[in-house]
Amino acid sequence: MIIIIVSIIFHPSIFDRWVIISFITYFIGSLLVTIFFNVPMNRRLDVNKNMENWNNYVRQWTLWNHVRTISSVLALIAIMIRETPLI
Repeated sequence: MIIIIVSIIFHPSIFDRWVIISFITYFIGSLLVTIFFNVPMNRRLDVNKNMENWNNYVRQWTLWNHVRTISSVLALIAIMIRETPLI
């Protein structure tokens, strides 16, 4: 994400729809999901190490981790599409 921001600042000509799609996808799907879902869940686990509902916790955490992974891959694909001269 930092590389995208720096690139936009120093090379505004690359600021097109694929860069915007990549940035938004990564920002929402990876950074915000981490901040608002995975980190709070990790903190709750740290406080309550003997969670009664461990299966539910693991299922939810894994779901949000998959969201982060998929959004990161989609952001990479958007940049690759932008950099591919055939498209």
